[in-house]
Amino acid sequence: MQDRSIVRSILITVLILFLVQAATAALVRAVYRVTMRETLWYLVAMPAVHAAIAASLVSLRHLFVNSDTGRRLTRVNFANVLSLVRLSAAPTLLWLVLLARSYQTGPVVVPMTALVFLTDLLDGQISRRTRQVTRIGRYLDSSSDYTVLIVVAVALVSYRLVSVWLFTIVVIRLGVHLLGQIILLIARNWQLPFRTSALGKASVFAIMTLFALSLLRLIEELPPWYETGHMAAEYVTGAIAALSLAEKIREFVSEAADARRSNRSTG
Repeated sequence: MQDRSIVRSILITVLILFLVQAATAALVRAVYRVTMRETLWYLVAMPAVHAAIAASLVSLRHLFVNSDTGRRLTRVNFANVLSLVRLSAAPTLLWLVLLARSYQTGPVVVPMTALVFLTDLLDGQISRRTRQVTRIGRYLDSSSDYTVLIVVAVALVSYRLVSVWLFTIVVIRLGVHLLGQIILLIARNWQLPFRTSALGKASVFAIMTLFALSLLRLIEELPPWYETGHMAAEYVTGAIAALSLAEKIREFVSEAADARRSNRSTG
């Protein structure tokens, strides 16, 4: 019964998120008169992404468990919905930024990106304060952060809104985290292998903040000092991301060694 309830909640939640993104896209198309040619890939990608999200969550439904009480959830809680918003919005954000080449979508892209990034600050706070921390929430928070950041990073560098050197550091930082986490999750039978460090959180926050500031460059008539400030923000963000990358590599090496020792002792 619980299995059926959480599966139903997952499917309904993902469907609602899909409809919200579809409505947003339809409104943008109507306001900016976007051609079907520039929308076609999005119309294919958007349902595919949501279908993949739904399938993944259903297969991991056993992780919808309250970390404090150990009780299984019968529905997707609000904190998890906020994390899913980021995954759901990734194709739309990419589409909107790419449209900026031909359309003045800056006034839509900037607030939408800020809203999506804001969910990252809220989901963890809400889950802890309401005692709704879940096992699936840890996976969702991490995967949604990195998915959105990679999507936005690719879009920004294609417009030269961020420097290539910074893009390289960010992508390596995110790629190392994702690859290392997947390897360790498999090695540890899908148990979360480590906790996010303060430096890791600072890195993600700095990258999100810089990306939001970079998107402002889509808007014309920015003051002259903005470019200087943006350049300084790039260097600060790059330094934090590089330090976080070094910490992450050291962490993975340590965790891999622990996993090997654990496997040998149980073998």
